Amino acid sequence: MINKLYNALPAMTLLRRIRFSVLVIVFFIMSSVATAFANPTIIEVDDEVENLIRVLIRERHPFLIKENLVDKVIENGRQYLGRPYKFRNPKGDIMDCSGFVGYIYSLEGVKLPRTSRQMSSFTSRISINDVQKGDLLFFTGRSASSKTVGHVTMVIDTTGGQIKMMHSSSRGIVIDSYPNSYYGKRFLHAGRIPELENLLSWN
Repeated sequence: MINKLYNALPAMTLLRRIRFSVLVIVFFIMSSVATAFANPTIIEVDDEVENLIRVLIRERHPFLIKENLVDKVIENGRQYLGRPYKFRNPKGDIMDCSGFVGYIYSLEGVKLPRTSRQMSSFTSRISINDVQKGDLLFFTGRSASSKTVGHVTMVIDTTGGQIKMMHSSSRGIVIDSYPNSYYGKRFLHAGRIPELENLLSWN
């Protein structure tokens, strides 16, 4: 019934559609407990409402859920594993470290700055202990003593407390663990893409 009402909505902004859907959901839940108003009590409906909203958004607007978008970005990147460093993507752009990360995100509508240094300034700095899939790790270039961002990778897994990152390196497009003997000495900080912070995070 809710889906039929939702499909019948006229063209309107996504936010208004979701708000309308929430009102419909609340109406149906409250209707089912109408008799409770004769004997006022505190009615716990928050969990029911949330679960129904989750189902609705997962079915109709999966791109609003962070995990869905990030998994698609990771899938985009995996298609290029083994390709040589600085090969050109289908658009003809060079896939160095930042070019690679920027390209696989752009396929899902997320636009990032071109260079690793610009990406560093663009993202919100977070603790390495708080990184999640989709976050970016920033490193120095070849010189471990440098304090300047020269390389960027994308986190693709944090299972068991071990970070897996995918990136374009001198060895080509690869997946590495962090920390390791090479990148452990060159790590500067981690960053989260602002657009991801505005998405829903429902596991």
